[in-house]
Amino acid sequence: MITFTVPAPFRTVFRQHQRFAYAAFFAATSGIMKKLASEQTWFPGDVPGFFGVLHTRGRQLQYHPHIHYVVPGGAFSSEDHSRHPCRKAFYLPVRVAAKLVKHRMYTALKRNGLLSSVDAAAWSQDWNVNSQPAGSGERSIRYLASYVFRTAISDSRIVAIEDNHILFRYTDSATGAEKLLRLQACEFIRRFLQHVLPSGFMKIRCYGFLHPSSSIPVALAILLLEARAGIPSRRRTKRLPPVSSQNRRCCICDGAISYLFISPVKHGGISPSGFT
Repeated sequence: MITFTVPAPFRTVFRQHQRFAYAAFFAATSGIMKKLASEQTWFPGDVPGFFGVLHTRGRQLQYHPHIHYVVPGGAFSSEDHSRHPCRKAFYLPVRVAAKLVKHRMYTALKRNGLLSSVDAAAWSQDWNVNSQPAGSGERSIRYLASYVFRTAISDSRIVAIEDNHILFRYTDSATGAEKLLRLQACEFIRRFLQHVLPSGFMKIRCYGFLHPSSSIPVALAILLLEARAGIPSRRRTKRLPPVSSQNRRCCICDGAISYLFISPVKHGGISPSGFT
């Protein structure tokens, strides 16, 4: 999992121009990952696949915009039509990505006349990029899935509402201990409402071979992964009903009709003809 976080000095302009800033943040971070993968410096593949989920809140409902990307380790190659894994516990250089995302956001803010909204001294610090191996990815996906359609805070975390104050639970990120936070009602509402996204904004976005318009369909990517891992394909030979000799010619052009049978993928790999 790779996470890009907006530094504190930039959060005001993000809050004031959410539709533009979130879209620009998605474009900058996803573009960086595709660019670094296409250079084929760390692994041969040039077609990565990943999806990102935008989060805007911290555990205490403070404004803390960041994007979590779930990235299968490696990429497909447009040249040999196979998947190339990345090195263990390493996908792309986070320091390079941090400098690139700062540069791209600088360009985006300048293009839209918002550069003066950020203190010039803020550009001296790099943006935070964190990369962690997530094993099979099941836990990461389960974690993100629980936040996709959830509001800023669930009812179960609210302990009490009394004396114009809200008392709720949160988990301390440093210690992992559960703590209580008491906020005045107006402050609680303020924190809650700043996490309401612009109308129609897509907080989940797919890229690379996970995008619906990818040149490598997801179904084919699954077959290639199964073949590389030695997993027997779940596809079965398609059996067609017997065809009589009278129906083997086209009724329009009188040409011969041929039938294509799909065979299971062998453990050794898949034929490049699968891309035609």
